[in-house]
Formats: sequence, structure tokens, C-alpha cells
Amino acid sequence: MTARDPRRRPPPFDAPTVLFDLDETLMPEEPVAMRCIVDTARAASSSYGVDASELAAALRQEARALWHTSPVHGFCNSVGISSWEALWSEFPGEGPELAYLRSWRGAYRLGSWQAALDRFGLQDPTLAQQLADAFPPLRAQTHETFADAVPCLERLAPECRIAVVTNGVRDNQRRKLAGVGIDALPERIFVSSDFGAGKPSPAFFGHVLHTLRVAAHACVFVGDSVTNDIVGASTCGIATIWVNRDGRADHRTAVARHEVGTLHDVDLGLIRRLLST
Repeated sequence: MTARDPRRRPPPFDAPTVLFDLDETLMPEEPVAMRCIVDTARAASSSYGVDASELAAALRQEARALWHTSPVHGFCNSVGISSWEALWSEFPGEGPELAYLRSWRGAYRLGSWQAALDRFGLQDPTLAQQLADAFPPLRAQTHETFADAVPCLERLAPECRIAVVTNGVRDNQRRKLAGVGIDALPERIFVSSDFGAGKPSPAFFGHVLHTLRVAAHACVFVGDSVTNDIVGASTCGIATIWVNRDGRADHRTAVARHEVGTLHDVDLGLIRRLLST
């Protein structure tokens, strides 16, 4: 949990609660991860002339295949830990699944890079280990937000209770928020790996509501994922704002109270209108 920035005036006692998804809502995740993988792969490019983008694509495929062989893959799927996130997480937390992932992470990272290099006929264990070791610190220091994210949070913070509700692993998600300096804006940060289940699980949403001591009808959830955010929150009685940056169509979003193409359109007036209907 992250305390609100003490320099900020607390919101009024009757302030609405706004829950934000993190990945692809406030911060781009997959494009940043892929850029870091490509940058890491350049070491093989300089040593053997392998195209870094092709090696990165091979790494993604091999990592995903190896990830699916894990005996705790079901748990990872339920809390939303992706194969590329596992290439840099330390998997902190309690429970046998996270303990297993901590013990396996080194072999998983090395095996993924070795398998990717094998596709190009490169048998170089030293290089594979170099790549496996290079990616985590690079990814851990490479973060960005969408241009509309920080203005939206700063606009709402004085008048709303704000929390981030995200699937994934605690260390990765918190490092991303801290890396762009917005970890003090939300009152709380809820990460699925700490709870043992993630969105769209009603249990995870219930945990969030219980911890914040707020009723579902007094909340608005803002997110990009149709399944995890919009359907998941709506099923629990939470009003939703679908962030549809790409303008895609999806019939399931009929349950959303509102749709925006940018977070610039999310303000206190919209939040209050949604909660009054």
C-alpha cells in the first residue's frame, strides 16, 4: 500500500472513489517491454549479426512456451502474470506459487534466451546468461506513462479518492509507478499477486472495496481491458469507464457506463454524473 503524498490536501469526506487499471490505461506495458527486449537483444546482434528484432520476437515466443510448462501456470494466469513480466520480476510475497517462481526465475530466464538463440543456430551459454541478466535491470528502469495519465490523476486527486487496481506482480507494478513518479497519487495500490486472484475475479474486486471501506455503487472503475476491467467491475456493481484508445468495437462494452478515447475526458463532472445515474 502507498500513502497519499502528505503535501496534497486530502479529498472531502464524501469524495467519490475512482479505481484505475495500470497497464495500458495509465502506462503502456507491452510496447515498453518489447522495446527493452529488442535493446537487450542487440548484444547478440553485435556479436553474431543476428537481427535484434527477430531475436526479440523469438524470445517472446520461447518464453511464452516455457512459461506454459510451469506447474504454477494456472496461478499465474489467475493473477495475470505474463511470460514477459516473469523475465524481470523477483516475485516477492507469500505462498507456495510465488516461492516456486522465485526458485525458477533464473532457469526460466536463461532457458528462454537459450531457446531463442537456438533458433539462429547459436550455442553460446555465456551470451544467453548475459542476455538473461541484462534484461531485468533495463526493464526495471524503463517506464513511461500515457500523456493523458498524470494530468487526469492530478485533476482528480484533490476531489476523489484514487486507487490503482492491477493484475501482475507487486515489485513490477510498484516499480513502474515509482519510476514515473506517480506512486504517491493513489491512496492505495492493489496488486493481484498479493491477494492470490486478479481481475476479473469478484473476490479481488470485493477485497478492494472492503479494504477501502466503500460500496460498489460509490465507485467508478477506469480501464482499458474489456474482460478484466469493464465486465469484471460491472459484474460487481461498479460503474465503469472504458478507455478505448484504439477506437475498437466490442459488444461486451455495452455494460460500460461511459466510453472515452483519452483520459483527458475523465473529470470530476463525469465521475459525479456516472454515480448519480
